[in-house]
Amino acid sequence: MTTLAKSIITTAAAALLLTCGNYGADARRGYGHIHHHPCRTVIVTAVPPVTVRVHNHFSREDRLKTAMIYLRGHDFLTAGRYAQLTGLTRKAAKAELEVFAHDKHNPICAEKRNGRRVYVLNTI
Repeated sequence: MTTLAKSIITTAAAALLLTCGNYGADARRGYGHIHHHPCRTVIVTAVPPVTVRVHNHFSREDRLKTAMIYLRGHDFLTAGRYAQLTGLTRKAAKAELEVFAHDKHNPICAEKRNGRRVYVLNTI
């Protein structure tokens, strides 16, 4: 092999090494861009109680009696089922069941079962 051929092969190998070396560095660097991610503090505040106006021919006491009669015959009551029983919207039914559950004078309490919020009769 001649000296000229050796120098061409050496130059080609050096160029290939330099090209591959820069490619890996660029890939790790993220195309040369610097991204700063500032620390962010997230503050979660509790939502104030929801006021729901209900236009229904049943009174609140009648709806409570309906829920208690249903719970005497079944293990639990969901907001969707309560909405069907009383004719309320699902959101209004859920809000009213929460009010019933938080009232100490009502025998209805809230529980978590299989990831769902259900309402049962308090056995105490």
